[in-house]
Amino acid sequence: MAGLVARYSVPSATVVRTRTDIDPPKSHAINRFVHHHWTDHLIVSSQSHKRICRDLLDYPMESIDVIYGAVDTREFTPENAKTSLFRREIGVSPETVLIGMVARLDPVKGHEYALDALRLLESSLHTSRFVFLGYENQRTFSWLMEQASARGIADRVIHFGWRDDLSNVVAGMDIGLISSVGSEANCRVALEFMASGKPLVATTVGVIPEIFIDGEQGFLVPPRQPAPMASALSRLLSNPPLRLRMGRQALEHVRTNFNLDFFTTRTEQVYQKALNHKRQSLKESQS
Repeated sequence: MAGLVARYSVPSATVVRTRTDIDPPKSHAINRFVHHHWTDHLIVSSQSHKRICRDLLDYPMESIDVIYGAVDTREFTPENAKTSLFRREIGVSPETVLIGMVARLDPVKGHEYALDALRLLESSLHTSRFVFLGYENQRTFSWLMEQASARGIADRVIHFGWRDDLSNVVAGMDIGLISSVGSEANCRVALEFMASGKPLVATTVGVIPEIFIDGEQGFLVPPRQPAPMASALSRLLSNPPLRLRMGRQALEHVRTNFNLDFFTTRTEQVYQKALNHKRQSLKESQS
């Protein structure tokens, strides 16, 4: 609708569409027409989605720009660990390693694979605890605990629903875990963990492989495969210096590449690029 109005009411207007969902665009003729004739530029949240728009819409690559998500590095910071009371709230010792997963209870988030990976961890690493935060969506916390009980790890699982102190909760964790089998167009929680100085173990879905480097800020693992996930967690659990080093690298990576100022500047640059291109096109059509 915006493109239609702009074309006939303000022909000189530049129409920029932002796509931040994971679903691919529809490739039927009407949608292709709308994009080619009523849309001047696209902003997407990942390189993979950029390629999808090119392939399904035959949209020119030079008119598609990637702007990754961002995180407020003033809210999510390692400094929160000094004042966070979360570990005291759940009654764990300073030596206990907390693995945290923040995700709605939805099949796409792959909780069952996370639980399978936790079951596979060596018994010598059972000083760890697993904290699941999220809200019920197609699945329930009762389901989660039934699954944990069936795997014999219910005594090592802690769960919470909605929290309004997420930055302090994340600061109390030691490792971030993402076991998704789909979705993750932006994966804000990955940035929140990294901004808090936590290493990640995350599946290679959506934008995740584009926002952190395997072996530097954590480990990437294939989706639906608990064994590699358990292996990556074991490396972090058994090697505190590695855990701390990757956490520091995660913090530096996010503060450099995914802060709000960078996001704003990048957005302004893309808008200016789209405006310049539109002006040049109008000039050429009038000459």
